Amino acid sequence: MRLLLTLLFVLTTIPAHASICSQDAIENSKFWNVNPEALHTYTQTVVNAVQDRDMKKLISLIDGELTYGPRKHYLQSKPFDEIFPPSFRDEIIAYGPTCYVHSWRGITLGNGKLWIQSITPDTFTISSITDWNKENIYPQDRPVGWTVEGKLLTPDVFIRYSMNPPEAKKFAAQHYITNSDDFSSNPGKYFHKIAVDTSIPTWMNDHDMLLRKAVPNKSFVQESPEGKTVVFKIGNLRFDYEVLAPLPLRLCKRLAPNLTLPCRTLALIRVGEETGGTIGTITQFGIYGLFDHATYGKIIVPLKFFATESAAQNYLSSVQ
Repeated sequence: MRLLLTLLFVLTTIPAHASICSQDAIENSKFWNVNPEALHTYTQTVVNAVQDRDMKKLISLIDGELTYGPRKHYLQSKPFDEIFPPSFRDEIIAYGPTCYVHSWRGITLGNGKLWIQSITPDTFTISSITDWNKENIYPQDRPVGWTVEGKLLTPDVFIRYSMNPPEAKKFAAQHYITNSDDFSSNPGKYFHKIAVDTSIPTWMNDHDMLLRKAVPNKSFVQESPEGKTVVFKIGNLRFDYEVLAPLPLRLCKRLAPNLTLPCRTLALIRVGEETGGTIGTITQFGIYGLFDHATYGKIIVPLKFFATESAAQNYLSSVQ
C-alpha cells in the first residue's frame, strides 16, 4: 500500500508536459506571439540541415526568396561547401536550436549568420543568411558609378519610392493611380498617367516628384570608393550606390511602354542610405533609365524596383 501511495504521489507531481524551453523563453515567446516549442523544432531542423550539408532540406525551409542572402537558383546550382564557408556551418552547429526570439528583427542562429521570421505562431521561414560566398552574376567590367557628360551622378538622382510606401501611395493618389503597390514596384508602367513635363525637383523637396535631372548635387561630398561602390556624405548621413549591370535598351520600351522620350542608357542600380539608427543601411535595387527631355535635358527615370537583391538577380538572369 505504501509503495502504491508513493507511486501515485510521484505521478501526480510530475508536470503533464515538461517544456524543452526555459521559462524566460516561454515569456519571451508570448510577447512575440510564437510557439517556443514549435520554434525549437524548426530551428533544430535548420541546424540538422546545415550539419548534414543538406542543401535540398535547407532550401525547403525558405519560403520564397531570402530578404538578404543567396538566391534559390544559386543554392540549387552548387554544393553546400562551395556556397557556405566553414565559419557558417561551425557557428550554426555551435549555437544550436533555440526557443528564443531575438528582437523585432526575428530569430537568429549562429550569432547572426542566419535569421528566421515567424509566419504564424507555429510556422517559420529562413529570412536572411549573412555568411556565404557571393555569386558572381554582375559584369566585372561594370563602371564605378554613373557618369553623364563627364560628371559623376550623386545618389539623390535615383529616387526610391518603394523604400517609402506612404510617399508612393500619396504620389499614386495624386496621379489617379489606383494600384499604389504595383506603382511602387513598376513605376515605368504608369507614364500614361504621369506627365513627363512635371516640374523636375530638387533633392530636399521631392515628395511629389518622380523624375530627376541627371546632374550631380553639390550638397553631396564624395568619399573614397569602396570597390565598385561610390560613397557620398551630406552632413552626417552616408549615401552610396553601385551600378550592378548595364541593361539592353530594348527593355526601356518593355518597362515603360508609354514613355516616348529617347532612352539612352539603362542599368540595374543598388542604392544605400544609412539611417544612423538601429535599422542600419536601407538598400534599394532598381532599374533606372537615362532619357532625353526636351525641356530639362538628360533625366533619370525609375522604371522598376525589386523587393530583394535575389529578385533583381533573377530578373537580370531572365533578360541576359
